[in-house]
Amino acid sequence: MRATGWVTDTADDGITFEEGTPEKRALSQVQVILEGTAEKNLVDRHGPWRLLNHIVLGDLFHAMDVVLLRRVGVTHVLNLSPQTVKTSKSHYAASRLPVEYKAVWAEDSMDYDILRDLRECHSFLDRGRKSGGIVLVHCHAGVNRSVSVLISYLMVTLQRSLAEVVQYVYEIRGIILTNSKFVEQLVLFASFNDLLQSPDRRESSKRKPGRPVYRDSQGRIIPMDESEEEEETHKLIAASGLLVDVESPVYPSQVEGYSV
Repeated sequence: MRATGWVTDTADDGITFEEGTPEKRALSQVQVILEGTAEKNLVDRHGPWRLLNHIVLGDLFHAMDVVLLRRVGVTHVLNLSPQTVKTSKSHYAASRLPVEYKAVWAEDSMDYDILRDLRECHSFLDRGRKSGGIVLVHCHAGVNRSVSVLISYLMVTLQRSLAEVVQYVYEIRGIILTNSKFVEQLVLFASFNDLLQSPDRRESSKRKPGRPVYRDSQGRIIPMDESEEEEETHKLIAASGLLVDVESPVYPSQVEGYSV
């Protein structure tokens, strides 16, 4: 399968970016940012790490520390490594911390397609925002799976380029994206959503900002999850005049405290 600037090798699901393309340039930019990851000073970087007002990045230790989560004000938990971090909604309820809980069985491996999980994860993050809550997003180490989900979410939410968001998260977290295949997949996601460059830094855009485009690493469309389908149904009813006061998705161009 071919698309502008990239080729997928159907034999091993590898991704190759053609020289001189925006995708290749974006990959190179991110690689330069990540080169300092191994040497990054991790003093005072024990987390959890707040990325937006309603989003906190963590690891298994943060996920298991109910006292910490209560102090931070966590109301939602997105667990991207339930195979190693054995939590659940009932686990938190037993400690008198009622949370909305979602587990997504993702793997930190070179052949795992993290793009397949983004749509349902983003939907959960949006629900947390709309409720006025705070979402803890974690995997095992808080380096690859959870970071990939959050970088993709920040890109479409803030309408900023992949390189800018990687730089932002890198400055806060310190060590991120050691899985090079996830980096390549994030380049694809940025390409699908015309975010290889930030909208205010390019002369023209292929499409106007709106609902994110979700595809896997083979370019196949990821269908809506149940919550998104329900939201779309409500909007259609509202458009027909049968229902009013239906909240629409909000993708702010800026968030207080965000800088590039």
